[in-house]
Amino acid sequence: MRGAAPMAVSEDIDLGGGFILGRTPGKEPLIVATALAGTGATGFASPQHIDARLNAEASAWLSHLDLMRARHMRGLDQVHSASCVQAAAIDGEIAADGVWTTSPHDLLIIRTADCAALWLVDPQRGALAMVHAGWRGAADGIIEHTIAALRSGGTDPSDLVAAIGPHIGPCCFEVGPEVAARFADIPGAVRPQSDLTASKQRSDSSSLALGAVLVRGLVAAGVARDSIHVASACTRCFCASPCLDPTGCTTRSVIAPGTARNKRGA
Repeated sequence: MRGAAPMAVSEDIDLGGGFILGRTPGKEPLIVATALAGTGATGFASPQHIDARLNAEASAWLSHLDLMRARHMRGLDQVHSASCVQAAAIDGEIAADGVWTTSPHDLLIIRTADCAALWLVDPQRGALAMVHAGWRGAADGIIEHTIAALRSGGTDPSDLVAAIGPHIGPCCFEVGPEVAARFADIPGAVRPQSDLTASKQRSDSSSLALGAVLVRGLVAAGVARDSIHVASACTRCFCASPCLDPTGCTTRSVIAPGTARNKRGA
């Protein structure tokens, strides 16, 4: 694949669940979703010097990696919703938090800070999706809506590979009882306040394991549990640790099609 540079990294720090913080040949830090190896897609997140708020910088960065050749960058106006749109329907940016495609000419891209980036790949049919997954979107059904969209394009959810990127962990994710109540039926999602190692802002709070919430949504939508990979690194701790040389607290997460996507049924 032309532009395979994002995978050409040295393995510096294991972020758990099939993610590493490595370095490109140009020594730029880069989070790579190694969990997607062999799927025909490449998943990664932008380095620190890229301003994740600016489309122009993201486009220039992807061009530098030679990933924009005959491809379109498909981004979203993220609003913590449960809406997922097909990449072909995007003209500029559209209000949604999930995007999917079956085209080898689309680069799907989202912004995340403490919410999780969720990469979804159907290796059998060459379908891809990216989801901006926070607690609001998860509670309202962003995962279910995204997988329903992929199913409309022919995907069987049991064929999907899912990779949940670094996100705020239960060590730092403090929520009030009104949020905790929305996830009380998910094993391991709502934890006691004593699990919080970050400074607490209220006396009636709980710790929320966002990863457990997202895994439950994926399994409920038909994704096989052993095909779901979850980064263990907490973005709040990660960004506060200079020794980790973090890529920044707000990143652009990207999924890029590879040559295997053009060999359907091979």
